Amino acid sequence: MNREDRIILRECAKKQMEYANSDENQSKINRWYRHNSMQGEPMVVAEICGIFHELDTESELVCKDETARSIELTFRRNFLMHEFIGDDSVIDPYFRIQWDIDKGSNGVDVRVVRSQDNDGREFGMEIDAPIADLRKGLEELEYRKYSVDRGKTIRYKTFLEELFGDILPVRIFGDYWWTMGLSHHLIYLIGHERFMLSMYDDPEALHWLMEFVYKDRLAQVKWMESNRLLNLNNENNYIGSGGRGFTKELGQSGDTVSSTDMWALLESQPTSHVSPEMFREFVFDYQLRMAENFGLIYYGCCEPLHDRMDLITRIPNLRSVSVSPFSDERIMSEYINGKYIYSRKPDPAVLSNGNYSSEAIEKSIEKTLKLAKGCELEFIMKDLHTVGYERERLREWVLLTRQAIENHYH
Repeated sequence: MNREDRIILRECAKKQMEYANSDENQSKINRWYRHNSMQGEPMVVAEICGIFHELDTESELVCKDETARSIELTFRRNFLMHEFIGDDSVIDPYFRIQWDIDKGSNGVDVRVVRSQDNDGREFGMEIDAPIADLRKGLEELEYRKYSVDRGKTIRYKTFLEELFGDILPVRIFGDYWWTMGLSHHLIYLIGHERFMLSMYDDPEALHWLMEFVYKDRLAQVKWMESNRLLNLNNENNYIGSGGRGFTKELGQSGDTVSSTDMWALLESQPTSHVSPEMFREFVFDYQLRMAENFGLIYYGCCEPLHDRMDLITRIPNLRSVSVSPFSDERIMSEYINGKYIYSRKPDPAVLSNGNYSSEAIEKSIEKTLKLAKGCELEFIMKDLHTVGYERERLREWVLLTRQAIENHYH
């Protein structure tokens, strides 16, 4: 890496530390803590991961070396959130990296065929599931064997510390899984259609497979725990399907971090249209066992939950519930009211369609504020795939949402 690139990255590190220590950033942190303890005000988060290509942050890169550019890109995206989008995203007073972990395989070949959109992005996919016959295929499965390259991780950490560690500390502080919801992982083994049909055709085999997936997913957590690779996710960590982990209720309870010291996400988007009874038998009973291994639970993502909230609320350590665009907000508010965080996911179409209007945004937010009165609220704009190449839409959504909260939240 040349001298000019090093200077640029050191300047970026200085800016990130300045933003992290700013009054604005510290205020956001304090508000997240109050919010997650059910004593705060609504939080507003805008996700940009689906529209990176439209934000075109890459055009702002100055570094020449490819490694330097990848590091600079992380900084520039952080700065975009803080300087332009202006939501409640928090800037860290450190640079994050993760352990280099090989997750192994289940002994079968899972093939995924992807399709491109008009911009060349690969969003659509078809899973060529390896198990066509449950009874026969179950014999081929094996539990994953995990490994970590500590040397490679430490070398990269040392490299970054020599680069800007005197300005911005470097922390091995990763998120190593997204969901512990199980059904997502099962589909990669047998496919969605076979998952649905097996509930009728071979429930015994499906139960065996769900038990396998449950043990296989939990094994990663316990392997990381025993190898001292887990980190607490009670600060500026991505929690569930968009929240942030700030809480004083979770902390290291022993010599090392345990899964019971952490948040976890449970969801089952693939089974959103099966009956609540089928959901309970083939998914929820396993999820309930999984929940026992963690400290706090965030439930749900894009699936509607209003017809199964009597089940979801049985989770003893439930703290946050996703209210997707497909949910009946009136029913959701009746179950959530005063007990859990109402994690509202507004319909991203208000920012994505060709008839973009501020009135539609205001109407959407005001409806939620009315129906969810008395709830601890957060608004998370996610699953955006386009803003019509007008990134100002996302900033305006943040401003309009905050204005609606000021006018209508009591």
